[in-house]
Amino acid sequence: MKKMIDIDAFSGLVLEGGGMRGVFTCGVLDCFMDRGIRFPYTIGVSAGACNGLSYMSGQRGRAKFSNIDLLAKYHYIGMKYLLTKRNIMDFDLLFREFPERILPYDYEAYFHCPERYVMVTTNCLTGEANYW
Repeated sequence: MKKMIDIDAFSGLVLEGGGMRGVFTCGVLDCFMDRGIRFPYTIGVSAGACNGLSYMSGQRGRAKFSNIDLLAKYHYIGMKYLLTKRNIMDFDLLFREFPERILPYDYEAYFHCPERYVMVTTNCLTGEANYW
């Protein structure tokens, strides 16, 4: 078991969005996991929100694997989805097949994680931020 590094109770981690730019974040989060670095509060938006899920469940390498390896294999981003699914991404694959079958998500670890995690989305009707 890795020794946890004490982080000030008033600190937090902010994970940016930006699509594939988030791959750099994956490496930083894996490094944090390797060193037992946890924050009492983490918030992420867009790609940062997705990467943060793997960090919160302690699944080292999962975010990088889904962003690079699975994209190359499944091509889940593209204009073809705009025509077939009314979105540029295959959400069924991303949010159902990947976490449930292809690259299982550790829901148990996530729900037992003592730190607080918030994901930010944009409300398509109002343009305002929604915090989950």
